[in-house]
Formats: sequence, structure tokens, C-alpha cells
Amino acid sequence: MRTSRQNSAFTLFELLVILIVIAFLVCALLPVLARTNQDTNAVQCLNNFRQLMNGWKMYSDDYQGKLARNCDCTPNWIKGLLDFSSSPDNTNVNNLVGSSALLGVYVRSASFFKCPADKSMVRNSSTWMPRVRSISMNAYVGEGSHGWNTSYRQYEKSIDIVSPTPANLWILIDEHEDSINDGAFYTAPTASSTSDTIVDFPASRHNRAGTISFADGRAEIHVWRDARTMPRPTYTGSLSLNVFSPNNVDMDWLNQRSSSPP
Repeated sequence: MRTSRQNSAFTLFELLVILIVIAFLVCALLPVLARTNQDTNAVQCLNNFRQLMNGWKMYSDDYQGKLARNCDCTPNWIKGLLDFSSSPDNTNVNNLVGSSALLGVYVRSASFFKCPADKSMVRNSSTWMPRVRSISMNAYVGEGSHGWNTSYRQYEKSIDIVSPTPANLWILIDEHEDSINDGAFYTAPTASSTSDTIVDFPASRHNRAGTISFADGRAEIHVWRDARTMPRPTYTGSLSLNVFSPNNVDMDWLNQRSSSPP
């Protein structure tokens, strides 16, 4: 006797249930995957800073304690002025590791100068290309440097770094996409929080945080707390700089680690 085959196909209801379950799982996993990607970028960014700080320290050791130049000059720690135009400075890696870039011979790879979470691009002819740098140096640090507040200390040699101490004086920082231009990052230290000003904006690409390094070679991901410190990138360079921002806890933290009164 022939037996009838059972129909093994899904019913419309069963298929609908499966699709709902899949959609739920996707929604649940997307934030996890996004955080994983952010964590990976942050780890790579930290590694980049450590490589650059090794080069910064080796340069100083080779030049009797002089700190790599950080000024509008050649040679300098880096060359070039970033913006969102078709200027070759935006894409020229020789500005980072070429003969006029003082840290290039020590770090060799231009990839160390760019945070992997920085997605800023510029148009070069008919092609969109990533900009080469997202990192800037404390304007109070470096031979020939000139900070915003000229009454505060300038650090041209390693022996100058006594206040703040090497563990508390920051050297490199990941800068906001619309703020970055030359190689120096400016802060405006002041005796009063009511006079806080954001001259240049730090990056906040790692979940409201950015990478920063210190003269002792340490690098960390620092979480910013004040929304005024973290404007959304426009990728046009239209962000206003030198903005009055009284009682900004982020600027207080950064100012205290940028320089000190003599």
C-alpha cells in the first residue's frame, strides 16, 4: 500500500514567525557589533599613539633632549595644512614620513597618524580619498612652539617638563574632523573656569571619547563629559573655533594638562 508524503513546506504563519525572530536577532546584535567595531578602532588608535610617542621620545634622545619642532616651520614634526579642499596636503603621506617630517624616520608608517574611526574624505579630481592625519600636538610642546596663552610655559626640551609632570603633560591628541588644520592643537589655560574657551576641538569618535597621550609615553582613551566639547562632524570645516565655553569640565581637565604658569 502506498503511503502519502507529508507536506514538509513551511506554512505562511511559520515563515512569518521565523522572519520576526530573525529581525529581532538582527536588532539585538547590531548594537553589539557596532560596539565591537568601536572597541577595535579604539585599540588601534591607542596603538598608533604609542608608536608615535616612541618616535617622539627617540627623536628627543637623539637630539640631546630637544623636543620635535611644533611650529609653522620646516622641518617640523609634520608638514601640511588639512582642510576639505582638493589641496594635496590632505592626502600627501610624505608630509608625515618624508624628509621634512621629523618623526617619520622613527615611525615610518603614515597609518599611525590617522585614527581608524576618522572617516573624513576629500575629493581629488574625480576620486574621493581619505585625509592622512587626525592627530595634533600640544601647541605648548616642541622646539619653536607657541601656545595660545603666551604667559604660560613652553616646553622645548625634555628637562623643561616639570610642571605639569611628564605623567600629566599631554603631547598628542586626536582632533575633531572639522577642527584639525595645522599640526598644533591650541588650548587657552586660564586661572578661572568662567573664562574657559575651546580654541581647537578634540575628537570624540570613540563613543564620546578620544585618544590622548602624555610625556611619559602613556596613551589613554579619555571620555569627554560636556556636550559643547563634542559637536557632530559636518565634514566641511565649517565648525567655529575659539568658542567661549565657561565652566566646561573638559576644558578644565585639558587646560590643567596643557601647560602651567611659570
